Amino acid sequence: MTLKFDVHVHTARTLAGALPAEHLIRQAEEAGLDGIVLTEFGERWSERELVNLRLRTETPLIVLSAEFLIVEDVSLLAFGFSGRLPPLDSLETAVGRIRAEDGTPVVAYPFDDGAPSLERLREIGVLGLEVYSANGELPTDEQLEEVHRLGFATVAGSGYRGGEGVTVGDCHTLVDADVRNAHDLAVAIRTGRTRAVFGPPVRAPLVPAQPVVPAPDLGTTLP
Repeated sequence: MTLKFDVHVHTARTLAGALPAEHLIRQAEEAGLDGIVLTEFGERWSERELVNLRLRTETPLIVLSAEFLIVEDVSLLAFGFSGRLPPLDSLETAVGRIRAEDGTPVVAYPFDDGAPSLERLREIGVLGLEVYSANGELPTDEQLEEVHRLGFATVAGSGYRGGEGVTVGDCHTLVDADVRNAHDLAVAIRTGRTRAVFGPPVRAPLVPAQPVVPAPDLGTTLP
């Protein structure tokens, strides 16, 4: 099973986004995604809120939530984290707290100017990188090689905030797992069952059905 997720979108629930979650869900449906992760600044949607959102929109999508943090000027996504983080001034402390609560810390925009080195992120326990984002710098071939050499999990997300020029699904993640909740996604990321894709999901073109031509039996001479 492979699912298509945008793992990084912001709603108007916090200052990071400009549009309601219902709008993002419709965009995700139109993009052909299987799920989205609402990444709110400093907070998460409760499971009850997510259930009510799915019922209200009658969406078939898997709708999850993760917390978006900025620590030491580094953007951090906390997947599957169920605890509460106090104000933190240390990236290493934040990563440690997320992992201690069975979460998966992923750094967004890791190739932007001023971001810590990939070696440093690995040293402090970061498990994954958002290697493609519609709002971040794209990696060079050399940087991608280093990502894989260091053993980071990779994801991609649009970073959608509601502005023009970016839509939900512009970058997305293929998840090779049966994801039913935030914990499932966190486990899939840290166990290497995700693949980052630059660009929106590709939909198969609708073409008329073609007649099937049976293959000849072995030994048959074709005219």
